[in-house]
Amino acid sequence: MSEEKSNPLDSLPISATQLGWVYIAGIALNLVAVVFAVRGGQTFGAVTLGFIILYLAIRYWQLRRP
Repeated sequence: MSEEKSNPLDSLPISATQLGWVYIAGIALNLVAVVFAVRGGQTFGAVTLGFIILYLAIRYWQLRRP
């Protein structure tokens, strides 16, 4: 008996393309937030948002990886 590996993206309620756009929108919005945080002198907030951007970028890269 051979086990077929199912693609985890098949069980998502949205397509991989739509999910990619969600990640891109999240990255863009967080970049805007980083700019405002830096201009407002909120260093800790900017660093935190930078980690969020990094996380979203990694997830987007994982989504696009074959």
